[in-house]
Amino acid sequence: MAHDVFISYSHIDKPIADAICAKMEQNGIRCWYAPRDLSPGNNWMSAIMTAIENTSILILVFTGHSNESDQVIREINQAVKTAKIIIPFKLNDIQPNKDIQYLLDVVHWLDAFGAPQEKSINQLVRQVKGLLAPASEEEEPAQDQDTGTDTSVEEIITPPGPRFTKKTIGIAAALAAAVLAVFAGYRISTRQNAAVQDTGRTYVYRDDKDPDNHFLLKEKMWGSDETLVHNMQEDCPDSPQSGKTCIRCEQDLKAGDWGGWLFLSGYKPDGESEPRLNDGSTAGQGIDLAGASALTFYARGEKGGENVEFFTGGFGYDEWDNAVAEFPDSLHKKSLGVVTLENKWQEYRIELTSEDMANVICGFGYVLSGDAPEGTDAGEGRTVFFLDEICFEGEQP
Repeated sequence: MAHDVFISYSHIDKPIADAICAKMEQNGIRCWYAPRDLSPGNNWMSAIMTAIENTSILILVFTGHSNESDQVIREINQAVKTAKIIIPFKLNDIQPNKDIQYLLDVVHWLDAFGAPQEKSINQLVRQVKGLLAPASEEEEPAQDQDTGTDTSVEEIITPPGPRFTKKTIGIAAALAAAVLAVFAGYRISTRQNAAVQDTGRTYVYRDDKDPDNHFLLKEKMWGSDETLVHNMQEDCPDSPQSGKTCIRCEQDLKAGDWGGWLFLSGYKPDGESEPRLNDGSTAGQGIDLAGASALTFYARGEKGGENVEFFTGGFGYDEWDNAVAEFPDSLHKKSLGVVTLENKWQEYRIELTSEDMANVICGFGYVLSGDAPEGTDAGEGRTVFFLDEICFEGEQP
């Protein structure tokens, strides 16, 4: 029988893997799970390699134990070689070993922190169901029933600082070679023009085609479906905060998927007329914003209740804030976490005092997820919101 999911785990974490398997199969997701699905007399390693080849998704139960397991590394490697979707379900706030980092450098992790067992595993089930079936066929994960099986899991550790933890989609291994052309592992596609140098108050966006605008290269990010992320309308006349235009942002949200846009710097090599994306391979091609104390911007939702993460900086770093570009952003990612918008303009502020602003590549970015943040109802569906007056405050040279 074919299976949907292969569960990779350390034998020490079997109670956690049992709980995941039970919840998946309670929701109609067929799991291959050792040692349960190893037939007597079969070659153990061959059976596992074949099982991974014949499943769609590998779930990595990531703990300190699996981080030290050679068998887990072999299973991840087989999933990468056969271009399977990989969902690392991270239960401990530790940095993966170098082998796992190398194999999963362009994969986003499901950080299962700060929530009880049922909520975390239900989130994982929603992501898997979203990848295996059309959105119209998705259902809420079934609730636990008394089966006589102990599926308890220890409380999950809360990570430091705000993080947008709902974006966890596996990316094909072939993208690993393009790691210097991604932001924190995101897939991107280039459009628009390069930025120019300016002095004084530095705008990312003031009005459409305003000469004061910087970070003019726009980069789309997506998890598994690029079509969910629509192009921004940067000349939207719909009630801007100031001036004549604002930015209209639109995205279709689906459980287990995510996407957004980056506003990046660019440069023109000698003898070339067209700007190039600053991918971190050339020194000094960001924008010098030394002296900037904050990034401020205005945002409003079309209806109110829209959930968006806004951030600046962080280009050229992986999920664990390790540099993956030779010349990454001098500004490490600074995020507001997930913000719930109102249907009227609100000003937001990201403090940057004492940050290294000498070579900023990512001036601004946002990301949305098809999974609603804890305590909110807004998740799947179409989201529309607006941005205006995105600006670095403070005197820059």
